Amino acid sequence: MAENVIVSVVRENKADILTRIANGEPLTQIAHSLGLDTHSAIINRIGQDPDYQEALAASAWAKLQQRESALEAADSNVTVTRADRLLGHARWFAERVARRWFAPETRITGADGGPLQVQIVKFGETIEGE
Repeated sequence: MAENVIVSVVRENKADILTRIANGEPLTQIAHSLGLDTHSAIINRIGQDPDYQEALAASAWAKLQQRESALEAADSNVTVTRADRLLGHARWFAERVARRWFAPETRITGADGGPLQVQIVKFGETIEGE
């Protein structure tokens, strides 16, 4: 497919693409439904767009809910194991694309939540050469 046709397809369908991403639909499935060979055609056109980033973060919620439902509906050891692993992947994905909601927050602070203060204390004699 010619480069300008791909750009046109992605631009013309941007709102639909973003909605489908936010709903948790796989990017390869979206690309194929638009006649694109690969999902990279979408990522290369709108991957840095803030709207794309928001849709990706929203998709984390949708994927987690889908995977949780699949785990709850699982009825055999095989389906439970598969659903559990897919849920684990959805959690991993969510921690990376929706950090503000899912990633553990690590803060190192000093007393009362303020900045760290470093105090150097020397005991005994000085080290030779100082």
